[in-house]
Amino acid sequence: MNNAAAIRAAGELLLSCGVAELPIDARKLLVSRGVKVMPYGKAKGEKKAALEKLIAIIGARDGFTIMDKSGRYTVMYSESGECAERIGFTLAHELAHIALNHEGALSAAGERLSREENEADAFARELLAPAALLLLLPKPLTDNDRLIFRLSNAAWKVRQQKAAEDRLLEGAELSARLAERFSPALLGRVCSYCGAGFSAASAARFCPICGSEEISRGAHGIRYSGIETDENGRAKRCPVCGCEDELTDDSCPLCGAPIRNRCPVCSFQADGSARYCQACGSPTAFYAAGFLSDWHEYGQK
Repeated sequence: MNNAAAIRAAGELLLSCGVAELPIDARKLLVSRGVKVMPYGKAKGEKKAALEKLIAIIGARDGFTIMDKSGRYTVMYSESGECAERIGFTLAHELAHIALNHEGALSAAGERLSREENEADAFARELLAPAALLLLLPKPLTDNDRLIFRLSNAAWKVRQQKAAEDRLLEGAELSARLAERFSPALLGRVCSYCGAGFSAASAARFCPICGSEEISRGAHGIRYSGIETDENGRAKRCPVCGCEDELTDDSCPLCGAPIRNRCPVCSFQADGSARYCQACGSPTAFYAAGFLSDWHEYGQK
C-alpha cells in the first residue's frame, strides 16, 4: 500500500457508499460498516484503567482501533477538549486503518507503523475533502471553504498544501467522478425566498432569480428558464431580432440589443436565467431589458 492507493481507496469508498452531501460524516461511514464507535469517556472502572494503560503504551492520544476475536472493529477516540473537526479527522483516520487492512499499532514494526500512519492521513484528508473538489473552488481558498469540509485549521493547511499532488494521485477518471458526484453539494445553492436552485459564483451573495440574500447551500431547487447562452456567456441568438450570426460582442450587431447578461453596476457575468447579479444584487442586463419574466410569473422545475 502507498499514499496513491490510499487516496484512490478513499475516493472509491465515497462513490461506492452513495454519499453526495458535504461535509462527510466519518462516524456514519464507520457505523455503516458495522464498526462500533466509542469515546474514551465511556470506559469506567477497571476498563478505564486498562484503557489509559493501553493509550500510554501505543501513544493513541486522539484515537485507535481494536478488533475483537470475532473480527468486529471498535474505534475509540478522545472527545475531551477536542473540537468537532479534529474528532472527525480522527475517525476518518481510523476508518482508513480498517479500509486499508492495516495490521495495527501493536503488531507493526516502527517503519511499517509510520508508513501506515502516513497512508491513513492521506486517506482521511481525501475522504473528508477530495482533492478534485478543491480545484472546483475559486481561488484563493478561504476559511469559509474550510468550513464546507469541516476540517480543523491544521488539517485544512495540509489539505491545501497536498491538493495538487493528491489530485495527480487520484487520477483523471476518479477525479472526474468525484467532481460530478459532489459538485451540486459544493457549488449548489437554494434561495429560501423564491426556491431557485443555482450554481453559486465565487462572489455569490444574492439569489440570481429574485435578488434575495436568503440563500443556503443545497443541491435541489426550482430551475427557472432563461436565455440560452454559449460557453462565453453570449446569447446564441439575439432575444430581440433573432440574429445568430457574428455574435461576438456584448450587443447584437443588427439591433444593438444586449446579448451578454452582464451586471451594469459591477460587470459580473451572469448566466442566461439570472434576473439579478449574484455579486451585488443589481438587475442584470437581460432582466433590465425585459428579456426575462419576473420570477413570480414563471418558473419551471
